[in-house]
Amino acid sequence: MAAQQMMIAVERYKVPSTLDSYLLPYFSSELSQIAELVMQFDLLEDARNLGELLIEHRSINEGRLNEARSSKTRSNKTGIRDGIYALSECLGHSILGRVELAYGQIEAAKEQLVFMMQLPVGRRSDWSLANALLQIGETQIVCEYIEWFAKRLRDNTTENSSGMLSSEDVSFIAQKQNILIKWLNEIRAGRIPMLS
Repeated sequence: MAAQQMMIAVERYKVPSTLDSYLLPYFSSELSQIAELVMQFDLLEDARNLGELLIEHRSINEGRLNEARSSKTRSNKTGIRDGIYALSECLGHSILGRVELAYGQIEAAKEQLVFMMQLPVGRRSDWSLANALLQIGETQIVCEYIEWFAKRLRDNTTENSSGMLSSEDVSFIAQKQNILIKWLNEIRAGRIPMLS
């Protein structure tokens, strides 16, 4: 059932659209829920397929819609598109890392978290892999990920200090920074917070 839902969602998303706008608001939450179901029912190879598809999201769109050329004429939408691609890659690596954990491959799972540290950060992010690693005592890599996330948020604030950030963005970054510091303090005190 979960695998069928996953395939329906993915196939629906693959339907060509010049803007891809009809699923952007739902894409991450729908696929996150499906990924949870696939993992819950131990459909690990289906989960692996989903993760790999998400990582290839940008190239799939560029191939089918020739977005590389058309995005130049719609530069005002590039930021949205880059954000959804980064989120797709983040979800993909998170899913692949959790699959590796299910197979007992801790180092391979940690590698997926390292790949996630090469992506931009935004309002939407996936903490499932970090939570799973934290549950099995891999606190060092999780702390590195949290510190990296906090640094990227600071960098975003610095890079956009010319007033490009809205007051809502500034507020979000400040709140997220406080949460990240709280998580680090809890982990260093030997507790296991729920990262979200």
